[in-house]
Amino acid sequence: MGKYFCSFLIGCCLIASSEVSAQIKDGSYNGTLRCGPLISDAKRGPWTQPVQLHVSGTSISWLRTDGKYTESGSGVFQRGQVNLALKGSWNSSNPINKSWRTAVKLNLEEGKLIGSATISTEDGMQRLRDCNVVIAISLIPGTSIANTVPRENTVQTVTQRKHSVATTATGPLFSTKAEMIEKTRAGQFLDQNKIYVSERAAFAQSVLATLYNDFGVTELPRDVGCMGEFEHNVKTLFGETVRAYVDGSIGGPPDFTFNQQAVKMKLSNVEQTAARLLPENGSGWCSGKSGAHPYLIALPKLRKDFDLAILSAISERRSQLLAQYKQQQAEKLAAKQKQEQEKRVEDQRKAEAERERVARENVAANEKAKYEKGAASRNAKKISELRLPSKFVASNLYVNYLGQWVILMPCSQWLGLLFENNAIESLKAISASGNPGVSIKLNGQPPIGLLFRMESNEAYIYAVVTNNIVEPIHTQGEHSQMALMLQQLTERK
Repeated sequence: MGKYFCSFLIGCCLIASSEVSAQIKDGSYNGTLRCGPLISDAKRGPWTQPVQLHVSGTSISWLRTDGKYTESGSGVFQRGQVNLALKGSWNSSNPINKSWRTAVKLNLEEGKLIGSATISTEDGMQRLRDCNVVIAISLIPGTSIANTVPRENTVQTVTQRKHSVATTATGPLFSTKAEMIEKTRAGQFLDQNKIYVSERAAFAQSVLATLYNDFGVTELPRDVGCMGEFEHNVKTLFGETVRAYVDGSIGGPPDFTFNQQAVKMKLSNVEQTAARLLPENGSGWCSGKSGAHPYLIALPKLRKDFDLAILSAISERRSQLLAQYKQQQAEKLAAKQKQEQEKRVEDQRKAEAERERVARENVAANEKAKYEKGAASRNAKKISELRLPSKFVASNLYVNYLGQWVILMPCSQWLGLLFENNAIESLKAISASGNPGVSIKLNGQPPIGLLFRMESNEAYIYAVVTNNIVEPIHTQGEHSQMALMLQQLTERK
């Protein structure tokens, strides 16, 4: 491109090599703040206003005011640059009575502080205008680096690379329409943050190189306002195109439906913005006496190609989301089926184990019952030697458990089991008031007598004998305890 564009690249890329150790003279300096159209409403066009800097050592203060509003803030000048965080507000008497923030970044270049500014809402959530700043200053003599690379050599180097692509820390972006389309389809620019912030300047320079290489667009004027306008237009057209496709265009699972109507509505706003760039709708900072700059016609055309490439990238993303979702669902289904199968196997194992346990218990219970039933015959002689009434021995033994009289077992079986309990030292027959009973002596305990009331062939426990004193059983609790004791006495020790 021409010498003006090369000089601009020098200003953007080689600031650090020219005056990084320079010091600004103390004093006040006047400059210009040029801002582009309101981002949310391009009809509210650009404006230019004066600003004032006050320098004291490395401290720099900013002031912009016309009596109706005040914008101020300060920063520290070091390594050839200063960042200013400003706050602005309308005076209390002004009916607008709103506040805003402005972020300014200035670099020292050829005796001037030059840079960008962004005006945002007070909460910083919405960007309002993008601006450029130029302020002429005076340096303290002898503070500049003497052995700076000569400008002639620098111009030659940049001129040799005028067709090369702009680069970032992660590598090149693009320099031709074909390269832009290829990388866009691959999804490289689906993150609009790259166009808005992280790679904003590099993306704008890549677009400019593409306009030169594919559309024959001449270089832009050197004016800082023109470059600011160009970056703003690139960011708006391309960034908002990405936003139209990315923000909510793809629904959620399972279909990930592409919301074509929502995208169409958002793109219509972008197309209206593009239409306002055409020469018949305005000029701008980049236009001169000969009319509108050619880039204003070429840029909307390149955006159309970018639009189609973004649509292709979004379609590919949707396909990937569908494939990933289907794979995830298949994996979940397989995992669920595996878990259910494992549960069925485990349930079957538990059921089989339970059946085996019940069978073993039934066998043991049957064997125990069979053994207990034989206790009377095994101990018939000992039972006979007790000389208990034959009616009692031939009766069924009843106990009251939880309010219900139930058969515990035949008296002969109960007596036989008592003889087989090693914890019982001796058994003796007793009687009281004509009621038969037995005295049981447990090892290490005094004997206890149990008396039974006879009803036909039924023997009911009714009293306990301790120390030759008969104590009738009265309460339900006593009866239940006695029922358990009579059962426990038959357990083999």
